[in-house]
Amino acid sequence: ITIRDAEAIFGAHRYPPPIQEGISNMSFDTKERIAVTVLSMIRQQPISKITVQQIMARTNMKRQSFYYHFKDIYDVLDWSVRRYFCVPFSYRPEQTFDAWCEQTLTYLSDNQNYSRKVALALGEERICNLFFPVILPQVNRLLFQSSDPTLDEEQIIARDIVTRVIMSAFYQIVTDHTKIRVDAHMRSVHALLKVLVK
Repeated sequence: ITIRDAEAIFGAHRYPPPIQEGISNMSFDTKERIAVTVLSMIRQQPISKITVQQIMARTNMKRQSFYYHFKDIYDVLDWSVRRYFCVPFSYRPEQTFDAWCEQTLTYLSDNQNYSRKVALALGEERICNLFFPVILPQVNRLLFQSSDPTLDEEQIIARDIVTRVIMSAFYQIVTDHTKIRVDAHMRSVHALLKVLVK
């Protein structure tokens, strides 16, 4: 199982994540193989039915390798969300808020089956905690024209509320059993922008 397998599942990343400091390429590759295996297994069965033994049999690795890198299957899903979902949605200064929303909605639409299964398995609170640092700079830029502004207490409260509402809306969009219609959701984004940005 390779990065190519992950790209077959999620599409090629235009912004691949850097190797984390202190983590060897071998360690990163092992985590990647395990994560891609779990994500490919989601095609055939519910997450609750996937076992560590099945995962490691598919990767041709020892069970101990799994527990060296991850606590459990949900930890693999957390890592996968950071790798395959958070990285493509990371803040880029040249990208407008509505362009970021469209990119995010398109990515979620293209990967809706996986997105839904992972979101439902982890739950809204966990997904929101994973995405909060990713969405926060987008909301800062939207409300305060800076990705890292100095804010007073009231501004922080307002920003955090808007961030949580956006995350909750994305969660509802992903977990809904209807096809994600990017154009319809973008009309909602444009309506929101008209109200917030005058």
